[in-house]
Amino acid sequence: MKKILIVVLFFQLSHLFAQNDSIKVTNLLQSIKIQQVLDLNYNAMYKAEFAKIDSIFISNAIPIDTLHKNVFRNLIKDHFKKVSEVSTTKMFYSLLDLGNTKIEEINSFSKSTNDIETLYTKTGIFNLLSPILSSDYYEYQQLLEGFIESTKQYDKDLMLKLTIDNKVITDYSKINFEFYLHTSNKKYKKIKVLNKKTGAIELPTDLKNEEIEFVSVLYKGKEEDFFNPRMNPTFKKLNLQKEQFLSMDPFKPDCFGKSRLWKIEIIEDSKIILDRIIQEENDIKEKVFNFMSITICFEAYTYNFLPKK
Repeated sequence: MKKILIVVLFFQLSHLFAQNDSIKVTNLLQSIKIQQVLDLNYNAMYKAEFAKIDSIFISNAIPIDTLHKNVFRNLIKDHFKKVSEVSTTKMFYSLLDLGNTKIEEINSFSKSTNDIETLYTKTGIFNLLSPILSSDYYEYQQLLEGFIESTKQYDKDLMLKLTIDNKVITDYSKINFEFYLHTSNKKYKKIKVLNKKTGAIELPTDLKNEEIEFVSVLYKGKEEDFFNPRMNPTFKKLNLQKEQFLSMDPFKPDCFGKSRLWKIEIIEDSKIILDRIIQEENDIKEKVFNFMSITICFEAYTYNFLPKK
């Protein structure tokens, strides 16, 4: 019985110390002005990237005008603003991992100087911050192509790019294919939205963005749902807290507005399936006869395979 009490007491004390460390780190983040430092760094990244705008626009055939410049500026500015919020959390856990003694040491030193550069160098904070900044800039570079594509397509129609066995389809009238939108709007419960002549995705003007629920694709008589929250709870509408960065809702207003190109890829050729290593890359247990993926807002959030008849 005595052993049990000792274990319980030790657990309670450990939990209390962990709570105390968390409070100390939260206060420490304020005293080392982490949010201001992050904002300065990301603002410098943003300005450096925006300075390249003319060369980026020329190489990607984007009109160098106020409209497209503002679109690109807002995309990268919003990106770095969100990243700054996430990085504060990363720094919180990095400092917490240092332990109580080091936290106290940094806290004590922070009270003895107003020189941020000295504080960050002498206490090792810079060593914690540097890899975070490097990682975030690398992430930006990976997303840059998407930002450029969004800027390029901004004033154009929402389009569908369908690829079958690595060939882009330009004439939808020659294939057995339909693209449906499912909504909570009683007037448009399930509607065809693909203009087969132009490839444009045409949405009713009186349909609200928040009413879009999921999409489905009909191909060769078989219909598949994508982003359906009833089949996959990942895609439920999320009430995001301010500090949360990623939403798995492909139809959220900001995502829907930025990406003007939706992509669908279908592969039926067994050789292409084998060459692309689709089964391994997508962790599909069954043999893949036909593969279908759909991309909305830069990323292919889901995939499906169609059993051979």
